[in-house]
Amino acid sequence: MTIDTNRILLTGRVGQRPELKTSTNGSPYVRLSLAVHKIVKAQAEGTKEPLTQWHQIMVWGNQAEYCARFLNKGSPVLVEGALESRSYVVDGNKRYSTTVLADRVQFLTGKNAERSLNGNLGTDNGGGPLDVNTLDASA
Repeated sequence: MTIDTNRILLTGRVGQRPELKTSTNGSPYVRLSLAVHKIVKAQAEGTKEPLTQWHQIMVWGNQAEYCARFLNKGSPVLVEGALESRSYVVDGNKRYSTTVLADRVQFLTGKNAERSLNGNLGTDNGGGPLDVNTLDASA
């Protein structure tokens, strides 16, 4: 028997400032839209063009609170998690959506992240990424 793995790792920029919400059972969460850019060859004349793919990210618990507090539109992040696909019906039409359920969110260094994090949480690991899983919840 083989063991299947559902893991995804994305780096990109936050599409809009996250808004902290609370589920019906009282758990804090945020939904992030994450822009991931890559360069692809255009069919005409072999030129290269940028392509942006948008991913929906769901973050729960303390990570959600930190994301809402410190992330802004354009903030660079690394997200690690699992894919969840769902289907639903709208006006008799079946629709599908895929969401990344984040296990780990890292704030990457950059103007937005560095400005938000320095001074509020101290050092950002010597200029490297800041892993919100390692932050003190009382900060």
